[in-house]
Amino acid sequence: MPDVIIGDLDSIDQRTLKHYEKQNVRVIRYASEKDYTDTELALSYALQLKPKRISIFCALGGRIDHTLANIYLLTKGFDTGIDTFLVDEYCEAFIVNQKCSFIKETGKTLSLFALTPRVTGITLAGFHYPLENGVLKMGESRGISNRINQSRAGIVIKKGKLLVIKYHQKDFFPEAR
Repeated sequence: MPDVIIGDLDSIDQRTLKHYEKQNVRVIRYASEKDYTDTELALSYALQLKPKRISIFCALGGRIDHTLANIYLLTKGFDTGIDTFLVDEYCEAFIVNQKCSFIKETGKTLSLFALTPRVTGITLAGFHYPLENGVLKMGESRGISNRINQSRAGIVIKKGKLLVIKYHQKDFFPEAR
């Protein structure tokens, strides 16, 4: 049961909306012609609540323009100091600017992308393709399809923002369906 429904409501079935309204779910409506996507409006609302973590579901498929916008929205959460994740049935995407660890995730695939012109001082430990003090530039595909190969793995960076896409299952990707 949602706490709040936010947006222009162009994609919700009217019976479903009425059901939620009868359950006293708060509905915040916006005009369909607006400057921000429904996802950004919902994220802005959630950020005001100051949670420790925000997970945005069902924001990685379908229209590529919306998917890219949602990836960039991760920086909005990140810049406020709130861990923000995009999550779907296959993977999760999040930003690292210092370090992160992976425990008991051996075999999972990760891809890394620079979200700033340069991400420097990248060290990958516990991966099939390790790296020490490396650099990844925006626009490079060099960070695609690495694999965790130890029970403890980690990413450390010195400067920049690194987008991490981590797949939930070993060797199971959307195109394999």
